[in-house]
Amino acid sequence: MNAFDLLSISPHALRLDVPLGLDVYSWHPGGEPPILFVASDQIVSEESHQRLTRMQDVKLYIEQSAEKSYREYLKRHLADWSSNQALPTKFRAAIMAEVVRSLLSEEFERNETPRVVATSQQLGTQLSQLVSDVTLNGSELCNILHHDYGTFTHSANVGFYCALLASELGFRDEQLSDIAGGGLLHDIGKLEIDSRILNKPGKLDEFEFKTIKTHPAIGFRRLAQIKEATATQRLMTYQHHERMDGKGYPVGIGGDEIDIASRICSVADVFEAMTSNRPYRGPMSRSRTLEIMESEAGTSFDKEVFRCWSSIVNNRLSK
Repeated sequence: MNAFDLLSISPHALRLDVPLGLDVYSWHPGGEPPILFVASDQIVSEESHQRLTRMQDVKLYIEQSAEKSYREYLKRHLADWSSNQALPTKFRAAIMAEVVRSLLSEEFERNETPRVVATSQQLGTQLSQLVSDVTLNGSELCNILHHDYGTFTHSANVGFYCALLASELGFRDEQLSDIAGGGLLHDIGKLEIDSRILNKPGKLDEFEFKTIKTHPAIGFRRLAQIKEATATQRLMTYQHHERMDGKGYPVGIGGDEIDIASRICSVADVFEAMTSNRPYRGPMSRSRTLEIMESEAGTSFDKEVFRCWSSIVNNRLSK
């Protein structure tokens, strides 16, 4: 068994009162081969669970072939988790992150726009409620998110970051849910881009880059056909690659012509992309990412939106 056979999962998604029904493996990337952590018919002990959640360098995995069963497990127990106020906020956040990633993956694979929109809006509402919890620690949030490459993983993380940033900027209730849902939907246009281009490990050639740059317009056209998609979500999808200096795409508008939700999404999108694994490089540190982004504040990004995000990262997220 190797890394290509495995799918990472959150230790917080393991219930301590019922078996998962799947074999779970622990593995330190770069170390020994994966070992069985708990068998499908076993219950995780509280001691083992607590020890595991304290170990940041050891990850849990299931076999790729068990992904569908894992999704069903998450759906089956989501109501119990979300209603359990005794669970620490960071645990509920970790479980929510796992559910968002799993459900987005499922809907993106189906590639049916109405379902993607409906699921993203439902999850956006739950994300907005979660980040409104004042006990949610930003450092814990960033550490519990998955940072492996994939359109749905990236979109899930951007949704979390958009919700956190919008909340800090003063958005509440329906507006906050709207922006969180838009973050989850922002890359829906990539569903029509050849995966060989999206996953290319080397530098894109001119044709490939032009193809990538079509995804905001493709996504906008998809959402324009769905009456349930909001104007904010359509604009976030269409404008998240526009720049304040007017040198972005697909239109080349700048400044206040770019919707505020799109400016939020732009900051969240770039930060997530730079701090996660990509096909062509490893993740960049949060501190170095902020340095680079700060040099482009006012040109690539809205200066005030970036300053707010920088404050969140520096004060509430660990480096």
